[in-house]
Amino acid sequence: MSSDATKKARSTFFSKWSLVFSKLMWSLWSVLTFLVFCYIAFSALVLYSKEVKMEIIYSHRIRSPWFANLSSCKDFGLVKCEQVYLNGYAGKLGAWFISPASQQYITREAYILYLHGNMGSRAMHHRVQFYKRLSKMGYHILAIDYRGFGDSEGSPSEEGLVEDSKIAYKWLNNRARGFAIYVWGHSLGSAVAVQLSSWLNAERAQLNGVVLEAPFNNITDAIIQTPLALPLYQFLPNFESYLDDVKNVFLSTFWIQKVTSPTLILHDVSDSIININLARKLYAVAKANGSTNVRMIEFDEQLDHCEVSSAKQFKKLFSDFVFHTS
Repeated sequence: MSSDATKKARSTFFSKWSLVFSKLMWSLWSVLTFLVFCYIAFSALVLYSKEVKMEIIYSHRIRSPWFANLSSCKDFGLVKCEQVYLNGYAGKLGAWFISPASQQYITREAYILYLHGNMGSRAMHHRVQFYKRLSKMGYHILAIDYRGFGDSEGSPSEEGLVEDSKIAYKWLNNRARGFAIYVWGHSLGSAVAVQLSSWLNAERAQLNGVVLEAPFNNITDAIIQTPLALPLYQFLPNFESYLDDVKNVFLSTFWIQKVTSPTLILHDVSDSIININLARKLYAVAKANGSTNVRMIEFDEQLDHCEVSSAKQFKKLFSDFVFHTS
């Protein structure tokens, strides 16, 4: 091949791939522009609509795990459990009642009402693993889905979630037959748990203890530190003013001051969903109010947001808590 022909071939080759590269970069730029536009449009919708904010807070329409048969708890590896439907004010509430697989696990009889966080149902993997751990420790667990979650009827609201927890407590109290009762709230469920506990204390109902796993102080701070909201908080002036419509929603720092039952706060420093500083603020308010019944345990085991119950010292910590409060 002559020198001129070689140069021409090379020029054609580079021109071809330069065109391909240009098209690829243009497509990438178009996709990124579209994504940025969607993010801005979605953010604007969220900022100006309380309804959309609450939809995101609950995220109850995300039915994880998808297509789960919630009427068969044994399909999830729970050895001794029963499907329960409670009569709620907004319709039926789906629930599971899990018992120790064997009497040999029981060293101290105790019943736990588990109030899960946002999104999904009582069948999410980390929740099922929690039931298994607690049942192997010899405890009975009632796990409910609030209205609008899982197979429960109705639509969620702050007042509705608290009402559902009251109905669940009454059912569990009848089942416990005088044995110790605990309320366990995880993430969003911690905000439900403090309201339920404050009501139970005011009513002088039996409540041996409260466990708040990965809790927050108020929903405004919880929103600000989420990965989706953080860019807006950093670059949008007066970002907090756009959250005024939810500033009194799930205000745990208010309700925890009314809780007199022994309270245990559990949080891992690696939590990427609810920053541990929010739990520290909640704890500080409880202590500032003069409570001597609240204790906070901080883990540093890369447990993130949902795996505190798999901590190395968890079994001993919670067993001691039950021993001293039942």
